Amino acid sequence: MADVYQQIIADLTEAANNLPEFNDDARATSYSAKAFLSRVYMQMGDYENAATMANDVIQSGNYSLTANYGGAFNNAANSSEDIFGIQQTSQSNAGTSNNGLTTFYADYGTYGGRGDVQVDPGYFDYFTGSDVRQTLVYDGYSINGNDGVYTLKWAEFYRVIPVIRLAEMYLTRGEANLRKGGDPIGDATPLEDINTVRERSNAAPLNTVTGDDFVDESDVLIAFNNSKNVVSVISP
Repeated sequence: MADVYQQIIADLTEAANNLPEFNDDARATSYSAKAFLSRVYMQMGDYENAATMANDVIQSGNYSLTANYGGAFNNAANSSEDIFGIQQTSQSNAGTSNNGLTTFYADYGTYGGRGDVQVDPGYFDYFTGSDVRQTLVYDGYSINGNDGVYTLKWAEFYRVIPVIRLAEMYLTRGEANLRKGGDPIGDATPLEDINTVRERSNAAPLNTVTGDDFVDESDVLIAFNNSKNVVSVISP
């Protein structure tokens, strides 16, 4: 496992050092590599480096959270917060039947997908008040006729599939700074970072923050958006 992690870090570090800061046609950049590095370091428990990489992406000024939560999804081109996304068109895409990525999340009756991935009812336990994240869903059914709730994040074919977004960088920097202790890396406290993400979604800001709060917020982030894993079942 250690050897695999070191190879991943070596590859992403080389990419971060050699890719351009900006790239045409939504191709990977040095900040894309740093964003992935922050994810890897976080999974390793290397909080110093996780916070450093996430902070580099945030401080670049190349990305900004979309004005509203729903604006981060179903876009024909990268949104302002997409650090890396899979570009799709009607001529070049991840498929519209069987194993096409979006089909797993889009229901059969309304959007013509397979509808294999439904929203677990427990997902809604994360939310209170007017948090808009709880409303980005719809009732539908799978290709097998199973009724359920589906996410609107994956409703449209031929749209960008977000892989890693700025919202994740705020949560990574905040959690890594909290867990490592000492002076935070960057210009925000862990509480400020988590509230940056929550306030964009109209969620009530927290007054204090714990590691469990970041875990919960990250669970919401990875739910139904592919932000944590390129081909996982399920960003903040």
